[in-house]
Amino acid sequence: MPPEDTTEEMPFRFDELFFSRTDTHGIIQSGNAVFQRVSGYSWDELIGKAHKLVRHPDMPRAVFYLLWDRIKRGEPVGAYIKNRTKDGRHYWVFAVVTPIEGGFLSVRLKPSTALFHNVQKEYDALRHAEIADKLAPADSAARLCERLATRGFSDYAAFMATALAGEVAARDKMLSRDSDGRIKRFGDVLECARALLTEAATVSASYTKNERVSLNFQVQAAKLGEAGAATGQISKNYDLICAQINASLEKFTATANDVLTTVNGGQFLTATALIQNEVLALFRCETAGDGPSHDGEIPLLVHQMNAYQRLDG
Repeated sequence: MPPEDTTEEMPFRFDELFFSRTDTHGIIQSGNAVFQRVSGYSWDELIGKAHKLVRHPDMPRAVFYLLWDRIKRGEPVGAYIKNRTKDGRHYWVFAVVTPIEGGFLSVRLKPSTALFHNVQKEYDALRHAEIADKLAPADSAARLCERLATRGFSDYAAFMATALAGEVAARDKMLSRDSDGRIKRFGDVLECARALLTEAATVSASYTKNERVSLNFQVQAAKLGEAGAATGQISKNYDLICAQINASLEKFTATANDVLTTVNGGQFLTATALIQNEVLALFRCETAGDGPSHDGEIPLLVHQMNAYQRLDG
């Protein structure tokens, strides 16, 4: 029987990170003591079970559609997730899921940003829409991405990079420690790239408004007959100049978008490497109990951490 839902939240601290490792089908293979404690299940109840054991019914199916779409393509993904404990309580995390040998690794931290609070409202509205409109997961995912676009995110990858960087910085502040300087530098570059795109859009819009100028020249040239030859030539030259400017703007915009994509990816990988490094350090210090073997798990985590540090570099 599924646990009875309650409104009570399961607490855990900002200094705690927890992880779980699954096979390629989402079956739990391992995890750390924080994951076991917060979930409320014993290790015997967790190992060999589908990770959806801790899924909360309030979660939009769209999120898991996007998550599986990325990790099945071998790409890392991040998402705000509401989970449910064995006794029906809930807890929110920001989860970073990455492909690992034999399956997937999910590292979670406690979220606290303003973006997180906005996401909770979006999830609530989307989940109600899924039920009321009988939305398929793909359609719900498309609707979620549309909502993200209204908030200034070009795609889900841009959203998850911004969210993770923000949560890592907020967590550092909660723990009274300095943030990694690379996160801020990525943020600064992103602001510059977005500003350039905004300027390019403004210039492009101004030329779009002037499209009728050439038409007016052509009308005047026709009215003047042979005397309007010069005006007609001006119209052609104007069209040529506008076409060249628009082509340059399109090329600039495409390049700026490529920069945004690259920087978003770098920001996400950097933050991922940071939390994977920290969860490994915490796991090393964890007292071995009745859970998964440290001897078997630590080499996998070390390999994963090294892989993402190389990607970050």
